[in-house]
Amino acid sequence: MNNHRLRVFACLLAILMLLGAVACKPVSPDVPSEPITPDIPDEPAAPDVPDEPAAPEEPEEPDTPVAPEEPEEPDAPVAPEEPDEPDEPDEPDEPETPNEMVNVYDKTKAINGYWDKNGTYSADGGFRVSDKIAVKEGDLITFGAAVRTQGWHITLFGADGVCLGTATIHNGLRATHELTDGGVIMAYTVGSGVAHIRMVCDKKYADVYLVTVNHAFGVDEYNEFFSLTPTAPDNAELTNLFDLDKVEVGHIDKDGTKHNDQNFRVTDHIKVKAGDVLTFGPAVETQGWHMVLCDASGKVTGSMTVSKGIVMTERFGDGTAIMKYTVGAGVASVRVIVDAKYIDSYLLTLNQPFGKNEFYAYNEMEIPKEDQVEVKKDSPLYGKSALYCGDSISYGHYDTIPGTSWAGRLEKQYGLDGDNRSKSGWCLSTVRGQGGQIVNQLKGARSGDYDFVVLEGGVNDAWGATDGSGVYAPVGKMTDSFDVKDYDVTTFAGGLEELFWYAKEYFPDAQIVYISMFDMPKAPASTNRVSDMDDYYAEAEKICEKWGVAYLDLYNNAELSAALNVQQGSNAYLQDPVHPTAKGYDVMTPYIADFLEGLAE
Repeated sequence: MNNHRLRVFACLLAILMLLGAVACKPVSPDVPSEPITPDIPDEPAAPDVPDEPAAPEEPEEPDTPVAPEEPEEPDAPVAPEEPDEPDEPDEPDEPETPNEMVNVYDKTKAINGYWDKNGTYSADGGFRVSDKIAVKEGDLITFGAAVRTQGWHITLFGADGVCLGTATIHNGLRATHELTDGGVIMAYTVGSGVAHIRMVCDKKYADVYLVTVNHAFGVDEYNEFFSLTPTAPDNAELTNLFDLDKVEVGHIDKDGTKHNDQNFRVTDHIKVKAGDVLTFGPAVETQGWHMVLCDASGKVTGSMTVSKGIVMTERFGDGTAIMKYTVGAGVASVRVIVDAKYIDSYLLTLNQPFGKNEFYAYNEMEIPKEDQVEVKKDSPLYGKSALYCGDSISYGHYDTIPGTSWAGRLEKQYGLDGDNRSKSGWCLSTVRGQGGQIVNQLKGARSGDYDFVVLEGGVNDAWGATDGSGVYAPVGKMTDSFDVKDYDVTTFAGGLEELFWYAKEYFPDAQIVYISMFDMPKAPASTNRVSDMDDYYAEAEKICEKWGVAYLDLYNNAELSAALNVQQGSNAYLQDPVHPTAKGYDVMTPYIADFLEGLAE
């Protein structure tokens, strides 16, 4: 019994021990190798690998996202500041460069001849006339090279093709720049009613004639457009091509025949090319020819005189002049012919323009008293500006250098900046057509700013139509009206009132001046009422008072009449009984200067 209980107890004890061993495996040293398997559970210690999440610290690669600070490349958008390139749009200003100018004169479509103020075409090998050029009111036409004294430069047409007249330096055109050859660049503002124009250029400029619309240009742009080499001579280093030791006695005529004449000297061939400018003097205006033109073989192809295109630029006190000639196409050399009286001081240059002062300096000569002009800088006229509108008297038709008149003398002697729009043959009234009214000169200058507007006119109204009909403008009567629509412009008085109305309208801040013509008692019968203009100028004086216009009465100036010797008709002061010579303008200018000075003080 006891043994049985003992076995039971032992079994229970064994079971309990087994259970305890299971509960406390490590404690049971008896099962040392078994825990090795349990070591596998130690693998869960591998979950310490989760410490590897430290590797997940790789997400610190987001630090590399710091590289994403490359997004700072948006700073590159600073490059978008390249939009500063829009500064390049400044390039559009380049149209101001000469190479981008558009020459609306197409020489391939131009024909020989010209269109006159009546819209009549005349064939003339000395000129080239353009095809139609469309324009509108207000357009600015700039063109050159042009001859200042040319009869007309632009013929104007309406939309219906009817000729409206012409534009010249005396009628709406203004010379803006001087070229070294004596040519000029000119500008013209298109008036109302003009739909197209035709340009007329001197044939010698046909290959270098530039016409632009609303693109003003100067000398540098002109030269660059035609790839011309501008001349900027140092007058102290003028090169005289006239070598007295190398010239021959005599002269060569226009046919190339050599004449042995002790009164002249002729140079050897002087090589030239189209566009070159020869300046020379002292030269005699009436000399048969000043030079002969030769082709590449040396053969004479023609001759040059003042009437053919040589330009007088200045005149010496003895009547001789400094002249210029621009070489035309096909000329390879010239031979210059000199009056023997002037061979010791003769100066001939190529592309080195000179004036009287440079001439005297080159020859180490003292300037003669008659050629000394001192600008009166203490005059109240100095630095002022004036617009001149009128007829051939105001223009200076028979002046030594046509177009000078009192306007040029006031500029030279008093420093008065002048803009002379006057034109030979023009009237106050419509007796010679509306296109020939002086008021149109005024309209053409309306964009200017002047201290004085000096007006003259009336002689051609009294003279009348040029067709021999004997029709002239009646004197007419001053009105009480200040409305331009109320003036009868078929009369002298109505035309003068219209002129004053526009003068006041366009130039409200300027001093308006009207100059009557001197007495012309010897004017021929063919000039109708010119020999007695008492009624005309009596009415003019009243109209000036009405409009507050300063009136310079030269008609009743006995002192001036005596000085001009008007009772003798043509004389040293008057080319004919009507038109002053250079000496006549010398006499008249001080009267005008004194009058203007009184207004300027």
